[in-house]
Amino acid sequence: MAKRLVKPAGIIVAKSTYHGIADVDYFSIVVDEIGVVGSGCGPFPPALRLLSQGLVKVKPLITGRYPLEERLEAFSQEGKGAIKVLLNP
Repeated sequence: MAKRLVKPAGIIVAKSTYHGIADVDYFSIVVDEIGVVGSGCGPFPPALRLLSQGLVKVKPLITGRYPLEERLEAFSQEGKGAIKVLLNP
């Protein structure tokens, strides 16, 4: 689905653990110059402990909140110093 949605020269971030062999159309990835980046998960228990103790401040990382109707404006923040932009459906 990601390959159908990404524009030429876009980037797909694979943010999941996939067990098994994936059927991937490398021809269209190469022709459309699509970047594919893997993003694994770290250890959750230590992260949750730090968050619950308030040792990691995450609210300052949110640089914008937009209603779903303003999604194009939200996505336009990429490359403008935005760290985390939230869409509120």
